[in-house]
Amino acid sequence: MIHYLITLPLAHHMHMHAFVMFEKEKNTEKYTKAIANQMLDAIEKGQAPPLLMGMGLFLQTKLVDKDGKTSGVDVVLDVFKNHYPAAMEAYATATDFHMSMWMMPDEEPDDKRLMELH
Repeated sequence: MIHYLITLPLAHHMHMHAFVMFEKEKNTEKYTKAIANQMLDAIEKGQAPPLLMGMGLFLQTKLVDKDGKTSGVDVVLDVFKNHYPAAMEAYATATDFHMSMWMMPDEEPDDKRLMELH
């Protein structure tokens, strides 16, 4: 499985994160663009603070190490356990696709752990 962490810096010292898992590398652009659009839609609908300095600067990181083994996914799952149990449940039952999106203040220690993955 392929895993990505996508982060969008927001105003008011917040980050919006999205974690996505899917099967085929060829779907990377399709899924990451769709998720970026969902993140921007949430801002436009007032469900999130505005963008930091009015810019849509996305950080997108594939969560793998040099050997091709999953790395960083354990950090995301730990954040789910600590803050978002419904996302953990959804991920645990996913077979070929999963996407979760959430916001965290940048002073939150778990947010710092996520940012270190980028």
